[in-house]
Amino acid sequence: MTRWIALILMLTLMQESPAQQLSPADTIQQLPEAVIVSTSLRDGLPGSHQEVWNLRRLTGTTHRALSDFLTEQGGVYVKNYGTGNTATTSIRGGSAGHTRVLWNGLPLEQPMLGQMDFSLLPLAFSDEIRIQYGGNSAGWGSGAVSGVVQVNNVPDFEDHSLHLNLEQGSFGSWQGNVTSGYGSQQWLGRTRIYWQQANNNFPYRIRPDLPSRTLEHAFTRQSGAYQEGHFQLKNQQLLSVYAWYQQADREIPPTTQQSTSEAKQQDQALRTAVHWTKWSSKMAWHARAGVYRESLNYDDPRASEFSDSHFWTILGEGTWQWHLDPSQRIETGITETWQQALANVYGKPKHQWRLSPFIGYRYRIRDFEAQGLLREELVDGRLIATTPSLAFHWRPRESVQVYWQGARNYRLPTLNDLYWQPGGNPDLLPESGWGQELSLSLKNKNACLQWSSSVTAYTRQIRNWILWSPLPGQFIWSPQNLTRVWSRGLELRGKITRNHPHIRWTVEAGYDLVHSTNQVAQTKPLLPVGSQLVYVPRHQAFASFQGQWRNLEVQYRQHYTSQVSTLNAGELSGYSLGNLLLDYRLKTGSTQITSFLRVNNLWNVTYRSVEYRPMPGRNYALGIHLELNSKKIE
Repeated sequence: MTRWIALILMLTLMQESPAQQLSPADTIQQLPEAVIVSTSLRDGLPGSHQEVWNLRRLTGTTHRALSDFLTEQGGVYVKNYGTGNTATTSIRGGSAGHTRVLWNGLPLEQPMLGQMDFSLLPLAFSDEIRIQYGGNSAGWGSGAVSGVVQVNNVPDFEDHSLHLNLEQGSFGSWQGNVTSGYGSQQWLGRTRIYWQQANNNFPYRIRPDLPSRTLEHAFTRQSGAYQEGHFQLKNQQLLSVYAWYQQADREIPPTTQQSTSEAKQQDQALRTAVHWTKWSSKMAWHARAGVYRESLNYDDPRASEFSDSHFWTILGEGTWQWHLDPSQRIETGITETWQQALANVYGKPKHQWRLSPFIGYRYRIRDFEAQGLLREELVDGRLIATTPSLAFHWRPRESVQVYWQGARNYRLPTLNDLYWQPGGNPDLLPESGWGQELSLSLKNKNACLQWSSSVTAYTRQIRNWILWSPLPGQFIWSPQNLTRVWSRGLELRGKITRNHPHIRWTVEAGYDLVHSTNQVAQTKPLLPVGSQLVYVPRHQAFASFQGQWRNLEVQYRQHYTSQVSTLNAGELSGYSLGNLLLDYRLKTGSTQITSFLRVNNLWNVTYRSVEYRPMPGRNYALGIHLELNSKKIE
């Protein structure tokens, strides 16, 4: 550990040498009003499989949760327990805990479960969603095994506007949010407020030959407020502060095996963060810190179950980048995390302290780039994991890119894995293993036509996979490092956009093949060798069309998910869902009004993504978006 601290201090204290100015190919980007941001080496090389969505350009998204948005996009399987209820993800055959979730670079996962409920991430509080497919534990630490989801805010010092969104939908759904941007060329403030509720009393059938039933006890309500401030300081510095408060009250409806339910869940979170950035022609310094206070209260009187959990997280990170010359860059940093959880199933508060230094180096020569990252993770003072990664990017032609990465990835046991009573196992080892991927992408662009396509192949072996199973001769279930999982697959993407004077259209399609199989036979739960993991579809595909004519826009997206295996209900059938969005924009000076109609599950398909949990059939939403700007809207 001392060698890491010495190296980081030495690099941080080095003086900037006389420098050439950075070439345009370097990753120092000029943003509005002279805000300079240097991208991190942890964001990966060009050519890696990533997807980025600018939410301010997508109509009708700010009313939705991230879980609903990702369900439509493909590439991510969302395990949804019902509209407005818990939703987790699987990327490239990984578990829910193998997806790292970042809020402006700071981890968001709940420490007790080690995963994120994506239904509690409102898009109204975000400007950009970024998905980085594949393992990146060397960059982002524990949990970045199968993918990284980033929820980002992007400061724009010219954005002095007011946005008002209202939506009414089927099954008693009402949603609204307001965003206000204000300030000057030197400071920016943004205030966001959102609220939504739904009865979710939709009809469903357990079997086609049985009469229709109405889902009961399914009311959900969420509300929250978000404040951010950005300040351009002297000597090329940027200071950003964030505060995020949110609460959710959810009735847990009965499963298809229950006649009624009285279960309820309340979630509450207060998250604050401070970010500081300083830059020069060859160096960039970043520091960020966050404090989270969250709680989860679950009560089921019929089952005599009650759980009251409170958890605190304190995070800090400092990074430093040095552009040695236009072809070489070094980045080093250290991340510290302190977590504490208090729950009636623990007996007394449990806490964990993590310290994780990393270093990275990137080298570019003509059309070739290479990058290496190395991270160590210490937990309560003990070295737990050392994770390297190596990546190459080659561009033989302007329209052709080849990318390869090899990396070791890991996931630490959660606090529930370690301390749940009865059954917690403090002797668990971290899940870890190696993965590789190879990608080829093609693209062409001119004034009227742009197209792109890519194919990615990957493989990943994870050892010491944690499973809960009965202890020998006992009825107590306990987590154990029982199995090994091999995930491999293909990802195909294609996109074409055509521009005319008054018409613009885009067609996009994708297909994912995922084989994620158990390599060690288990009896409880029953997992034969070679069996596909539960809730991991082998096939996913999507196709979409987006067309715009003058002020009218239409979007249609069809998404297919193959059958998945479950723990208790055998297999859930595959399904294909279609969603339609129509919107019309009216611009007058500095004001824009957009009205939209969204139809979800257009073909009224009966489906489940979780056993015994019905999902709604065809449903509608009508909405309006009002934008008031301080300058004329183009």
